[in-house]
Amino acid sequence: MAVPSSGTITMLGIAQERLYGTYGGGSVGNPILSNDLVNGGGLNAFPALNSNSPTLPSTSNPLLLNAWYEYDQDATSGCTGFLTNTNPRNACNISSSNTSYYHDGSGLYPVTGDKVYSDFDCTNLASGGTRRVFSSSGTGLGTYTVQFAFPNNGVVTGISIC
Repeated sequence: MAVPSSGTITMLGIAQERLYGTYGGGSVGNPILSNDLVNGGGLNAFPALNSNSPTLPSTSNPLLLNAWYEYDQDATSGCTGFLTNTNPRNACNISSSNTSYYHDGSGLYPVTGDKVYSDFDCTNLASGGTRRVFSSSGTGLGTYTVQFAFPNNGVVTGISIC
């Protein structure tokens, strides 16, 4: 089960999805803090975000409930999701993510030679340009500039640290 794609959603439902993969089912014994939902851990021992989810919540403040629409804690995919930004220019000047992309590599983030896709099903190749990749917490763990080759073949041609 996943967080609904529209309508009213609740912190309790999101916490249940994070803990049990069942939006609206299961008990949550401690106060729910939005920072814990995004970063994992806390008194409820939330797991890490599932990078295979069709959407990942924004990690930038303010943390918004609507960023959780369609999040799926137990989703699986042949690709790995990561947070990025849709602006293909001046990537190192971008300070927050606004979308999820997916790559076919084996690591957490794309590397040279991976193909990058704009959809969860990994059928639509990402357009060319340079983009910044963000950690699940939005900071730390490094951020990278990912260059997609032209024409639109979605292949990562280079990685650099901002």
